[in-house]
Amino acid sequence: LKQPGQYGAIGIGRVKTPTMAIVCMRELEILDFTPQDYYHLVATAKAPSGELDLRHAPKDRILDPEKAEQLRTAVEGFEGPIKTEKKIKKTKPPRLLDLPELQKICARRWGWSADKTLNIAQELYDGEGKKIQTYPRAESRYLAENQIEDIGEIVQGLTKLDQYNNIDLSKPEVRKGKSGHFSDAGLKGVSHHAIVPNKNTMDRIEVIYARLTQDEQRMFDLVASSYLAILMPDYVYESTSVSMEVPVTLPEEKEKILDFKITGNIPKEQGWKAVYTDVMEKKEDHAGELPPIQDGDIATLSPVTTDTKKTKAPPRYNEGTLIDAMQNAWRFVEDKELKERLKEAKGIGTPATRSTVITGLKLQNFLAQSGKHIVPTDAGLTLFKTLKTAAPELVDPGV
Repeated sequence: LKQPGQYGAIGIGRVKTPTMAIVCMRELEILDFTPQDYYHLVATAKAPSGELDLRHAPKDRILDPEKAEQLRTAVEGFEGPIKTEKKIKKTKPPRLLDLPELQKICARRWGWSADKTLNIAQELYDGEGKKIQTYPRAESRYLAENQIEDIGEIVQGLTKLDQYNNIDLSKPEVRKGKSGHFSDAGLKGVSHHAIVPNKNTMDRIEVIYARLTQDEQRMFDLVASSYLAILMPDYVYESTSVSMEVPVTLPEEKEKILDFKITGNIPKEQGWKAVYTDVMEKKEDHAGELPPIQDGDIATLSPVTTDTKKTKAPPRYNEGTLIDAMQNAWRFVEDKELKERLKEAKGIGTPATRSTVITGLKLQNFLAQSGKHIVPTDAGLTLFKTLKTAAPELVDPGV
């Protein structure tokens, strides 16, 4: 692997080398990727009470343009009953933050490295005159049930800060057990609870907060708002789905039913979303308020068009998503027993060491930073390909 006249060793390691492999496998996937067209059908449904666009986006993608055109023609002008369903739905506040989740969010929002996130969290934990946050190397997203008694003190402190003083938490909602946030069972076998504001410095919070750097304030606001969110009511929204079933028979094929639909969500009560918004929303075909189309209305589908989409290569890792991949390394393993063992061990590396492993790989010139993304260097790819053939166990996260 060395050029003639080059000295020194090539370092490999039981966590480091499989981590490099995870990045290399993704890079090779991206380089081998050829985008492919696939098709959705979009139909304007015209009913006496209004009109709106419905979409047919099947799980088994339509890849053949001729097939898409045949379906489009078969659906054009179809007349039938429309189905509307209204439901009130609720979502609970998201879990509190542990170190991997904190690193993931900070990488996504501000492009921070995993090291930077850990260093700032450490500074907020034990920095001179700070100590405003709990232990950073947390590996759980729960609090102990006896921490319920700290709620009053922490809320009283946080609401002294301008950004939180209009939040009404006179009756905090306490969700216990594994489906909630205060759970002794959820902390079983774990040495540190989730990262939350430190109750012991809440009486001095205004003074401490004022002397934090901008980045420290950003992180503390993230941690504080995630804590306040777990004490707030559910987010409530009205979900309306409008759908239509269209029977279609193509030449030499059996009749099949195509589903055309759209969902519209209207927020009713912001609940925890009034304070905490850093949740990755699932991207779906959601509109806001839909026209007042009645259930059972007879609608005509016209015009019907095809919408050409392109398959996308998987994304490159950033510091946060790479830490997530290390934590969920079971995804890269076929063997069932190894999968279970990796889930139990919470992946490769630990919350305290993962950022150091990534930094080490960059120092060794196996990985490099490219904007927000982490990419393998030529040396990293060469080492990966060599080990993959010569000693595959060294690049296997399961081993």
